[in-house]
Amino acid sequence: MSILSRLFNRRSNEKVVSSIVNEDLFRNLCCDGYTSLDKNPEVITACKTIADLISTMTIHLMNNTEGKGDQRIINELSRKVDINPSKYMTRKTWMDFIVMTMLLYGNGNAIVVPHTQNGLLEELEPIRAGRVNFEADKSGYSVKIDGVPYDPENLLHFVLNPDKDYPWKGKGYNVQLKQVADNLKQAAATEKGFLSHEYKPSLIVKVDGTVGEMATMEGRSQILRDY
Repeated sequence: MSILSRLFNRRSNEKVVSSIVNEDLFRNLCCDGYTSLDKNPEVITACKTIADLISTMTIHLMNNTEGKGDQRIINELSRKVDINPSKYMTRKTWMDFIVMTMLLYGNGNAIVVPHTQNGLLEELEPIRAGRVNFEADKSGYSVKIDGVPYDPENLLHFVLNPDKDYPWKGKGYNVQLKQVADNLKQAAATEKGFLSHEYKPSLIVKVDGTVGEMATMEGRSQILRDY
């Protein structure tokens, strides 16, 4: 049976740290390779659950009034936002895309471009995260979509978990999720290794009982009830 020995020694005057394990055990307990967060089933399931809940909620357009608090407005603008923000998708799909972009694909940022015609809102176009770049400047920041700069005032910029240095920019939870994904991947590899045919133990059932108890039907029935 071969033995794997991993040595870490960058300079001759450094101490050598060795790890000696069985080859099969090393193969089953150490998982290799890289899986992005958007391909991790546990992370996708969690994000999809959040997106599904938010995308089913109604979007209210509110108007602040004097003495009467905020009142809901029902007009063509509220209908556009809550019923048909995009002609290419349903409102639920539209909102689902924005939430998933913030949580997973856009690293805490989601950009929506409003399109108007004759002064009226015509379309709210959600932008894929791979098309967007953010550039900080002295006065604030600019958003580049396919390399074309846009003023943030003309866009809808949804932010998740604002960055401590750039409050206008979200940083998401990729760092925390990566550690969770690594732990899940390692747990799955370990479980698969120990449940494979090489390590699957035989089933052993032990029953404590005296010879006298096992000799009679009543005694055997009592043991059966106990276990």
